[in-house]
Amino acid sequence: MTSEPMDILIVDDDELFRDELLHLISPEGHAVRAVGSIAEARPALKAGEPAVVLLDIQLPDGNGLAFLREITAAEPHPEVVMVSGAASMQEAADSVKTGAADFLEKPFEPQRLLSILNRSLEIARLKAANRRLIEDRLAPYRLIGDSEAMQRLRGQIRQVAATDARVLITGESGTGKELVAGQIHYRSRRSGAPFVKVNCAAIPSELVESELFGHEAGAFTGAVKAREGRFALADGGSLLLDEIGDMPANSQPTLLRVLETGEIEPLGAVQTRKIDVRLITSTNQDLGHRVEEGRFRGDLLYRINTVPIALPPLRQHPEDIPLLVNHFLDQLPEPKRLDGGALGRLCAHRWPGNVRELRNAIERLTYTTSGETISAEAVEGCLRESPGEAATSGSAAGANRLATAVAEYECRFLAGELRGCDGNITRLARKLEMDRGNLYRKLKKLGLLSE
Repeated sequence: MTSEPMDILIVDDDELFRDELLHLISPEGHAVRAVGSIAEARPALKAGEPAVVLLDIQLPDGNGLAFLREITAAEPHPEVVMVSGAASMQEAADSVKTGAADFLEKPFEPQRLLSILNRSLEIARLKAANRRLIEDRLAPYRLIGDSEAMQRLRGQIRQVAATDARVLITGESGTGKELVAGQIHYRSRRSGAPFVKVNCAAIPSELVESELFGHEAGAFTGAVKAREGRFALADGGSLLLDEIGDMPANSQPTLLRVLETGEIEPLGAVQTRKIDVRLITSTNQDLGHRVEEGRFRGDLLYRINTVPIALPPLRQHPEDIPLLVNHFLDQLPEPKRLDGGALGRLCAHRWPGNVRELRNAIERLTYTTSGETISAEAVEGCLRESPGEAATSGSAAGANRLATAVAEYECRFLAGELRGCDGNITRLARKLEMDRGNLYRKLKKLGLLSE
């Protein structure tokens, strides 16, 4: 057996057989649990996240093969070894086809079970290590928020990351387009290859083609040695062309040709080079409008817009603001807290600069506030200095004041009720007739729970 202790779940209605498996596996040093039904297995799966499940086909409250499909539909999921004493060859084949790691027919030799279990545990260990590696790579591109809009966005990312389709990410400045691009790359099969980023707006027009496709020595004045372009550097991986709408018109035909042929030709070169690059583009502009103006090629837009992803502005999912605020506060060296009024005012602001503006405001408030608590007055002063606040219309300002009042009242009300229940969330949920999980998340968002 593998030396690293792991969790194993046995799902079988035969109590004597369960005891036999426990007696056989437990001495190997693993944490082994055993249940007799699907109803008992579901919460056990959620609570322990086992690495391997030994699953009987015939169970008192359902078919093991149907439960296997339920288990393998989730990601991540444990390795499943099907076990049965009365299974047909077809059931054995179906179980492996559905996603089982292996199949064991009762009775079996103990050594065969240990061999299969050992192999399944090793696969589970490798998968877990790979997930940790991916999560480490994803850390700089973490998306904060659990609103419906953010859940929808995560679903789009997971769906498109499984393909090699080109993606056009659109959204206002500060909505996190680069984060989404990073999520797509590091959740894809290319995650181990380079992720190269280029800001098209920051490259002088006369250097765009050299920057993207490279050049040979002597290709132009100042090209004293050959240089690889960003497409070559991203070979095998993904290339993000940020602010694609600012690409000069005279460079767009070259990019189009590269996308059509899959080949690059460095400046001054006599031969083309085949490349394998997944292209991701992003913009805060209306490219359709730029096509109408003659400033962007329509055929290039069709090439890059295979899968469009539109990012919502922060004002369309303000319920994520408390989570974002707490995230930004946790990243700063000086720990601060916000009182209920301060958080309410932040939630009510329209944030024309989106998440980037919110992050900057939290940093400014942290560094300019003495003491450990940021007050509503401090937030008011900070927002008055914001260009977006001055541009807010009268009706929007009125709506902001109403939202602020509602948020402040909710925060004060829940804080008082929580104190009245001595900090017991279960008692408070019962008193308010709320789901405990939903209440916990709301209290955490409002900053009413100590870490």
